[in-house]
Amino acid sequence: MGAYLAVGLNFEIDIAKNDVAKAGWSESKLLDELEKELFIDASNYELASNEDSLVYRLRTDTLAKLLIPLLEKVYPLLYPRQNHWQRVIHELSATPPENWLDWAEESEHDSFYMDGDWDEFAIGAHPDKVYGSLSNIRLMMEGKFYMEESSKSFHFLQYCISNSFPENSLCRSLRIYILG
Repeated sequence: MGAYLAVGLNFEIDIAKNDVAKAGWSESKLLDELEKELFIDASNYELASNEDSLVYRLRTDTLAKLLIPLLEKVYPLLYPRQNHWQRVIHELSATPPENWLDWAEESEHDSFYMDGDWDEFAIGAHPDKVYGSLSNIRLMMEGKFYMEESSKSFHFLQYCISNSFPENSLCRSLRIYILG
């Protein structure tokens, strides 16, 4: 069995309020755990909760300031030819930042595409585990990947990515995940 390997930008974290309540965690504890386990910079996210979930979304002001500079550094590492990503940079530059997520949902570019698959995770120790899901903007996807027991490798790679561009805190929202 194989699946596709993708690199994406996490734009939304969804966590069931029930899980957080059962664990007895405060919002501060939850954010600390998210930063520790997912390597995110929690200050780049804002809370937009609903009836059942705590939903953290990337802040529009953070995207406006940091997304294009990050993509200009990351895309050349992912794609050897500029034609795979230059149009994305051009389109984002011509689109107001508050419309970027909508554009990603409508995009036909595999280098900036709202992924329909949710990336699930668990944080904390048993019995206080809290479960959640991530939604990502796909920046790159490669062919078949055989994925038996790869979570430790992914954890290490996530750490490496989050520390690659320390001057850009949005880098900590980059994800490696499996599709398929």
